[in-house]
Amino acid sequence: MRQQRQFLIHDGNRARIDMRGNGRAEILSVEFERAAKAAPGSARYSYVWAVALDSVGQTSRAIEVLSAAEKAHGGNREILEALMSFHAKAGHRDAAASYERKLQNRTGPSPNPPE
Repeated sequence: MRQQRQFLIHDGNRARIDMRGNGRAEILSVEFERAAKAAPGSARYSYVWAVALDSVGQTSRAIEVLSAAEKAHGGNREILEALMSFHAKAGHRDAAASYERKLQNRTGPSPNPPE
């Protein structure tokens, strides 16, 4: 029996779920949700959960998770970058531009502005 392997790949400003074998991203998103809820003080867990949601086509839910995480964790760079990216992906240009400005105010120009 072939072993299933799942990886979270984080490459600079992007993260995605890379599936090997029978795609089970939905299971991963549930596991990441559990981890985020078990450790509400971890911005990283919320970020990873949101990336998993986006990977299974739940970008709107990913934005909800990240918006809550932003309130809880302030100006966390990963969360702001993901909010910018997911809003741009969803066609929310004004929201994406708003998060780009937040990133610029926090750290200077963003390397990947929304399209």
